[in-house]
Amino acid sequence: ELAQMPESSRALPLVLMFSAMLMGALCWVRLEADLNFDGEIYISAARKYAAGMYREGLAIYPMPLYPYLISLIHRVIPNWILAGRLISFFSMTLTVIPLYLLSKDLFDRRAAFWGCIAFTLLPDTLLHSNSVMRDPPFFLFAMCAVYFAQKALQTKRLIHLLGSALFAWVS
Repeated sequence: ELAQMPESSRALPLVLMFSAMLMGALCWVRLEADLNFDGEIYISAARKYAAGMYREGLAIYPMPLYPYLISLIHRVIPNWILAGRLISFFSMTLTVIPLYLLSKDLFDRRAAFWGCIAFTLLPDTLLHSNSVMRDPPFFLFAMCAVYFAQKALQTKRLIHLLGSALFAWVS
């Protein structure tokens, strides 16, 4: 049964669970790690947005979406650094979904399974999963855009093309 797992319909949830556990364990180990330089800038801008000081936030960092997202998460998670790291954790973990679906459509379930396992084990994936950076949400939305673009080419449906355009714009 273990040999059939990559071709099973349970492969995606299994890979997603593996990714979440591995990245979560790394986040736990690096809980007290220093904040990266970019993270300081994003959190400074996020603090301005949380205080309603939008011009000042834009002066710190001119692309407001990521710092604003940190300020929104901070309403639930009172620690600024942890709020930023959780965005990265969830973004990198959820990136497995469009990567799996894209690989499955282009190749097969086995290739998608092992490709997602390899993606999860990449040092950059693991590093980005617990940093305060724009890269993880960008990567998630860019992978969604690529997946929907591939679906648009495959199905010729406008909804897939619009999905691709929306995710590309958000990324």
